[in-house]
Order: sequence, then structure tokens, then C-alpha cells
Amino acid sequence: MILFAMGLSWHWDTQGLGLSIRRYRVMLSKLFAEQGFVEYPTTEPNIGMDPGNILVARIGKRVDQQVVNRFLHRLLHSPQDGINNGV
Repeated sequence: MILFAMGLSWHWDTQGLGLSIRRYRVMLSKLFAEQGFVEYPTTEPNIGMDPGNILVARIGKRVDQQVVNRFLHRLLHSPQDGINNGV
């Protein structure tokens, strides 16, 4: 199983917590890392809208390597990129 989460800064109450977007992002990254999640780069448009946004994922130990490779590829390429090459 692959679980992923997108943190979109415009949903965060950073003012209420007295944190900058950057500090809130770091806090989320650490929180998810404690549960085995890893931050991954992505070209997903919503994540790219603000440098404070984050995408984390936890990839299960029994996930087939081909599935992992496909997931990692999709993080950096749109599904349309693979139409002609079977990805």
C-alpha cells in the first residue's frame, strides 16, 4: 500500500498558531516522518503553487517495485506524459 498526503498551505491556520508557513511545513514534515512518511518532490500543480506546500508518502514494504517506480514517476510526470510510452 502507498499512502500519501498533500499539505496545502492555504488550509493552515498559521496565524492562529503564531507560526510562519515555513515553520508549519517543517512541523508537518517531522510529524509525518515519525510515522514513516518521506517527503517527495513533485510537479503536481497544487503543490507547486506555494513553496510551503508539501507531499509526503509512506510506501509499504510489500509494494511491488514496479508499482513503486510507477508512483515515483507519476510524482514528476503527468499521466499524459506516459500515453505513448505505456507508463
